[in-house]
Amino acid sequence: MKMKKILIKVNSLFILTLTINLIAPINNIGFAFAIKWLIDAGLSHDFVQLKNNLIRSGVIIMSFIIFNYLAKLLTSYYAEKRVKEIRISLLESILKQDFANFQNKTVSDYQHQLIMETKTISQDYFQGFFKIIRALALIGYSLLGMFIGNFWLALIILIATIIPIILSNFTMQKTRQYQDNLIKQEKFYWQQLKEIILGYLLIKNYQVESHFLN
Repeated sequence: MKMKKILIKVNSLFILTLTINLIAPINNIGFAFAIKWLIDAGLSHDFVQLKNNLIRSGVIIMSFIIFNYLAKLLTSYYAEKRVKEIRISLLESILKQDFANFQNKTVSDYQHQLIMETKTISQDYFQGFFKIIRALALIGYSLLGMFIGNFWLALIILIATIIPIILSNFTMQKTRQYQDNLIKQEKFYWQQLKEIILGYLLIKNYQVESHFLN
C-alpha cells in the first residue's frame, strides 16, 4: 500500500483545518495587544478609552476562545477521519494478499499495524502537523507585532531564539531513532505476551511460570 499517497492527500477539510489553524494564533497576538491597551488606558485615566478597550478586549477574548476551540476540534476530526481511511486501506491490502505472504506476519503484527501504528500517525503526523503550523504562525505573528512595536528589540529576541532552534535540530534525528525502536519493542512485547497466553497449558504442564515471569 502506498502510505505516502494517503498521508499527503489534500481536500476541502484539510484546507479548512489549515485555514482555522492559521487564523487562531492571530487572536493570541490580539489578546496581548488588548491587555496593553487596557493598561495604557488605565495609566492615562482615560475612562472613555478604557470602556472602548474593554469592549474590544471582550470581542478579542471571545474570538480567541472560539478559534482555538475550532482549531483543536477540526484538527482532531481531520486526524480521526484520515486514520479511518488509512485503516480501511491497510485492511484491504492485508485481505488482498495471498496466503503465503499473509503468513509472513503474525496476528499481533497486523493488530499492531492497524491500531498502534495508525494511532501514532494520528498523534505525531496529522495532529502534530497542525500543532507545528499553529506554532509557526504564532511565531510569525509575534515577530511581526514586535517589529512594529520595537524593531531593534525584536531583532535581538529573534537572534536569541534562533540558537535553541538550531540546537533542537540536532536532537530531532535521535528522537526519530528512539521512536522507531519503540515501535519495534512494542511489536516484540505484544508477540511475547501472545505466545505466553497461547502457551498457557504448556507452561502449566512443565511448571515454568517463574521463568516466564522473569
